[in-house]
Amino acid sequence: MKELKTERLGPAVAKPASLFFSSIMESPASASLHSIHIVGSAATEHFRPGVSDINSIVVLNRMDHDIVRHIAKLGKSFAKKSIAAPTLISAAEINTSVDTFPVEFLNFKLMHTTILGDDVIEPVKIEKKYLRLQCERETKLLHLNLCRQYISTFGRNREIPRIISFAVKNSIPLFRAIIYLMGVSPSISRHEVISEFIKCSGIESGIVEAALQIKEGVLKPSGQELESIFFHYCSAIEKTSRLINDLHVQ
Repeated sequence: MKELKTERLGPAVAKPASLFFSSIMESPASASLHSIHIVGSAATEHFRPGVSDINSIVVLNRMDHDIVRHIAKLGKSFAKKSIAAPTLISAAEINTSVDTFPVEFLNFKLMHTTILGDDVIEPVKIEKKYLRLQCERETKLLHLNLCRQYISTFGRNREIPRIISFAVKNSIPLFRAIIYLMGVSPSISRHEVISEFIKCSGIESGIVEAALQIKEGVLKPSGQELESIFFHYCSAIEKTSRLINDLHVQ
């Protein structure tokens, strides 16, 4: 059995990841394994134990339902160790999926560590025309979703921090993609991404930073201030959507 290469991961990621993926590799279903990649903050120095999830991509030689069943059985015990359900994809599907999910693949390319097999993430080519389309679609959907979530609170301001956290979580990958569309190599750190995005887009800096601080639990504004931040953030997302719509990329 091949060994997992976890030396580039922090100890808070390496130990649970090793236990989880070793359990997969020891199963009969492992015959379909092509490669395993840790993605997102878990592949970087910005991983926050107890807060961040350990996300991964499991690439298969062929889609195999036996390995899906095996991972499902492991899910409950490893969820307690911050292991998120991995993304399963066949090697053949990767190149045919990049035009559909360019935002996700761009973020995978920026933040990944291969712990088994060949690195099939780095060679992926992101085409800006597809990236722009997904960015526009996702920002519009995010704006609609935020308004729907706010309505569902029935005016309970205590629910707004949760919605703002959701907004920030879904915005950061989009911000990286928009920065890339504007010809700049995006950073990994969320604070640096926001700073770069503001420079590229002209969006009001204070409101985006305030939203991130609410998500991180650093800022705890009053109910009225929460509403103001929320609606200003919605306006920023709406403005971002118009910005992307006007972008001309090849």
